[in-house]
Amino acid sequence: MKTAAIGIGIITLIGGGIFIGCGGSGGNGGGSSTVSAESIAIVADKIAQVSGCTKVSVGTAPLFGISMKTTPVKITKAPTPRAYPISYTKYGSCGGTLDIEGTHNNGTDTLTAEYCDHCSEFQDRNLIANGKTKVVHKGTPGIYGPVVSETTISTSGGLSGEFTQEARTMPATYQASLQGYSIKFSGGNRAIPASASSPNSVTISSAYFVNEGGEKYSVNGLKASTYVASRVVKVLSGSTKYTDPDVGTFSLTTNGMDIPLNNDGLPTWMSGEIQISGGDGTTGVIKATSTGIITITSDSDASAGAQVDCSQFLNDIS
Repeated sequence: MKTAAIGIGIITLIGGGIFIGCGGSGGNGGGSSTVSAESIAIVADKIAQVSGCTKVSVGTAPLFGISMKTTPVKITKAPTPRAYPISYTKYGSCGGTLDIEGTHNNGTDTLTAEYCDHCSEFQDRNLIANGKTKVVHKGTPGIYGPVVSETTISTSGGLSGEFTQEARTMPATYQASLQGYSIKFSGGNRAIPASASSPNSVTISSAYFVNEGGEKYSVNGLKASTYVASRVVKVLSGSTKYTDPDVGTFSLTTNGMDIPLNNDGLPTWMSGEIQISGGDGTTGVIKATSTGIITITSDSDASAGAQVDCSQFLNDIS
């Protein structure tokens, strides 16, 4: 059976990575888009595909969500020259490796991270990843170590992965790519916590996700201002272009979202509002509450709307 990933939330910056949610089947290739009863129903159906979510008004279908993140690893070094090699390995919780190779030069780390059958446990499934990413921590020498002002990330040839589960005879596969990701740290120093008055600035040139059915979901030109407080990512503002093969390309904006993180630093949910604009000028809103209720409405058609209850999903991951 074809699987799908969650169609809400779109893209959310989490520290050094992204959380991309998408899903569905069929497709119109991202042509003219409209916020209508039909497109709202399609998006609501995709959200309802996540285990633990139920569409209040119409039927549901199977499924799972995906999260990807790159987490900087703190390495304690003795005093060293201004230029030196960096090499270490992280082992997956269920097998495989993440091999880090690179150099440090005058405050800047230039690294290649290679996933080699790297296995991570994700709810009742294992995620096995392969591929390379380039990570650059741009900085200058400081008295107590490098002062890092910006981190950039891009994939090299894309990433591929498999979700394995005992109940499945074949693994669910995916491909993903990230280009032009940049986080500029508040005050020009990663060591200084960002805040509402001085947030981090995040951009992504382009990113896409391809599910096992070959359907491609993408974002372009993402911009956001964020900071973290009490293990909650606060998105003060954000905008992007999001393309779904079933309903087309939409402009998305937000002026406030909260994304709580679990003990591993992974996003568990989102709450707040996202404004939607279709290619034909129609508009709408996606609202998500901290209790797991998602409502999608049209600004021009009061009868076009849908609601999904994901409270059980939140209970399952808590």
